Amino acid sequence: MTITSPNDSMLVDVQGGIANVIFNRPDSLNALDEDLADALGAITGAIRADQSIRCMVLSGAGNHFMAGGDIKTFGEKLDATPDRTARRHYFENLIN
Repeated sequence: MTITSPNDSMLVDVQGGIANVIFNRPDSLNALDEDLADALGAITGAIRADQSIRCMVLSGAGNHFMAGGDIKTFGEKLDATPDRTARRHYFENLIN
């Protein structure tokens, strides 16, 4: 099974049962935004489903692993989602 990222915010390379997953937003210190969160969810789901993958290694492009959440992006997302239940669902899917 080939695992690919749904967008350019992450890179994936699987070799010998090891999935190397790279956060690919070096200009923002790999800060977590909606695209990166969506890609992370899709990739981890695909890795979970592939029994040939034994482990996943996370790393960051450039000099930083991850600066944390992209405050500007998440602030816009939360403001655009008035329903508290929808916000909780969004973050639960990201974490799980």
